[in-house]
Amino acid sequence: MFLRTRKSIRSREKYTGFLSICTCAAAAGVVLATQMTGAAQADFAAVGNAKPAIILFGLTNDGGWSLSIDEARVTLENELDLRIPEVAEIPESATAIRTAAELFIERGSKIILGSAFGSSDTFKEPSEEYPDILFITPAGTINGPNLKSV
Repeated sequence: MFLRTRKSIRSREKYTGFLSICTCAAAAGVVLATQMTGAAQADFAAVGNAKPAIILFGLTNDGGWSLSIDEARVTLENELDLRIPEVAEIPESATAIRTAAELFIERGSKIILGSAFGSSDTFKEPSEEYPDILFITPAGTINGPNLKSV
């Protein structure tokens, strides 16, 4: 049985806070990069309006990646006066992730962030089909012109 001590709780809170800050910074960087024009535009940037969407593997209160990404979403919505659609509890299966991604693309999203490790592999094929859509995952190994594992 694991007993939580004040020290372990503080360490977890600091770690979760750190993940949230890193995720928020990465997402903000992508959103801001998509709003630049001309020579200032990054190689990895959405074409047109940067409309992000998030696909979460777990619950938004899981105490891990999903929580951190959800906290970053709320911060970005408040800071940039932006609404970021999100779906939670999507199983780590190619069919479920791809279905959610394609629904967001149909609704006009230009940036798709997937929280599961499986998002990296699953996003490879749609990233080739939709070259104007950015696909991002904080846990993955596959990269491409419009697919980044950060």
